[in-house]
Amino acid sequence: MRFASLLVFVLFWPCAWADDWRYSESENPMDGAVSLMAMSPPAFPSDPLPYPYSDLSAGLVVHCLGGSTTVMLIFPRTRFPLLGTLSGGGIEADVRFKWDDLIEARLVREVGNDGDSLWLPNDDGVADLILQSGSLMVELPMYRHGNVYFNFSLSGAAEQVEKVVNGCF
Repeated sequence: MRFASLLVFVLFWPCAWADDWRYSESENPMDGAVSLMAMSPPAFPSDPLPYPYSDLSAGLVVHCLGGSTTVMLIFPRTRFPLLGTLSGGGIEADVRFKWDDLIEARLVREVGNDGDSLWLPNDDGVADLILQSGSLMVELPMYRHGNVYFNFSLSGAAEQVEKVVNGCF
């Protein structure tokens, strides 16, 4: 249920889109739970990939549901074959993030069976890094393709991410 609202938000995402972060707020008609979400414009691999990954794009999402904020990387057009270790919750991998000049490794976990989203389970401080940084590069280990790099625009992120963080309770 947590990611049902994400699906609705992502359906229109790959369409023509300005270089702006987007904010979405929705309410579950069944139980009234409110979902808040901020999402980056699409990012593409720095080096083109061959078919079937030639149209691969990624988005950075800050999501709040039930008082809990999570940060995810989503792949709306195709599955991302993360190279990592199989665990009870899917595949896990250490991924490098470069926030301006700060480089750090964080654990990511594949969410669901289709590999279209990667969750940062230890996402403490990630929303703050998004707010404080001007740029983000993510290095993802991809099965049979080595490391794939995505550059995310953080321009305009502050206003949208603050709405999620401040409204999450």
